[in-house]
Amino acid sequence: MKIHSQFSNLFRYSHCIKVLLLIFAFWTGPAFAQELVYAYVANFGSNTVSVIDTTSDTIVKTIPVGRGPTGVALTPDGAFAYVANYNDGTVSVINTSSGKVVGNPIQVGNQPLFVTISPNGASVYVTNYVDGSVSVISTATNTVTGPRISIYDNYDLNPIQVAITPNGEFAYVTAYFSDYIYVISTSSNTVVDYFSIGTEYSSGIAITPDGATAYVTNYYGVVYPINTSNNSVGSSITVGSFNAYTLGIAITPNGEFAYAANNDSDTVAVINTSNNTVVGSPISVGNEPYMVAVTPDGSFVYVTNYDSNSVSVISTGSNTVVETISVGSNPSQIAIGIIPPPPAASFTGEVLKQRFLTQTNRIHQLRWTASVGPTVIGYNLYRNGTLIYTVDVSGSFLYNDNNRHSNIPDTYQLTTFNDSHMESTALTVTLQ
Repeated sequence: MKIHSQFSNLFRYSHCIKVLLLIFAFWTGPAFAQELVYAYVANFGSNTVSVIDTTSDTIVKTIPVGRGPTGVALTPDGAFAYVANYNDGTVSVINTSSGKVVGNPIQVGNQPLFVTISPNGASVYVTNYVDGSVSVISTATNTVTGPRISIYDNYDLNPIQVAITPNGEFAYVTAYFSDYIYVISTSSNTVVDYFSIGTEYSSGIAITPDGATAYVTNYYGVVYPINTSNNSVGSSITVGSFNAYTLGIAITPNGEFAYAANNDSDTVAVINTSNNTVVGSPISVGNEPYMVAVTPDGSFVYVTNYDSNSVSVISTGSNTVVETISVGSNPSQIAIGIIPPPPAASFTGEVLKQRFLTQTNRIHQLRWTASVGPTVIGYNLYRNGTLIYTVDVSGSFLYNDNNRHSNIPDTYQLTTFNDSHMESTALTVTLQ
């Protein structure tokens, strides 16, 4: 597909005197476990999302979504992936811990194309290709907020992609049949500025980590640098031949290099952002490279090859392809992030009473079973939002919370964490 053609009962107490053995576990430091860095690939022709473990470069899961998925983006905490289903006019939401779609598809505009999530993770911006609009989804409710944002001049301009400044204040939108770039204020979700780059057929866009420069790709094998302080356009950077149809672009976390996919010449060009010049020769990848994403540590660039049904992996150290991964049919947008560990397999609680003479110790006993996640190195237990217990995976999965009140409910939440202390979603138990 070319955009321009379609685009969580150990023991009980009786009324007799019993001795309660309290088990204390002490935090001894983390055991070794790797982070999960996964790449999510929207497969337009397969109606699926492929999940790649970037440590092994293997497919660990294939997730069915809607019809014609083209766009995918991860929330900053890695907990959810949002997928634009081009042929359904919807967005699917994937819980990355379970690897399953959650809730009903979210209805957006006509032929949603690509997805971008705000730096604070609160909003999802979806370009609606045919509507000439952008839909905004609240991640708190998974509903569309407000009316669609019109991207127009004299006619619908087929918006392609959104890039949001690191401070979250502005969203820049490319529009295919226009020479303009449109700027949305994320506080009001209205277009507050637009400016010409001098030629039509803009596609991909990425903004440097410092927010100073936006890079826009173009059908004609060029990339335009934009100074975001005043939206002035710098000299074009030639990254491919005429009609190379430069599409996806991504910038390394240190901001030093931009990688741009030339769809018609099956190559990826590398731009040195310090002087906006191309570095070395174009890197040959698969057929019709589409979109680009960089690993969080900046070591590798992943490129979807639309016509090869594959993803090429480029080492940023050598700027050579080091792996090719078969995915679904017609892979389009790709998103990479650190995925939070899965929660404990179960979490339960019960109220116990330990009586001695005239006194009663009311105990809330919490227990859980181990998470299946290989990256989990410990568990955090919270009471009413306050951390009360931390234990590693070799410790006790039972906690007795003593001297609780019968007339005051306590809400307990259990999370797992990895060696970066990224926590899972919480399992909750309320006792009184």
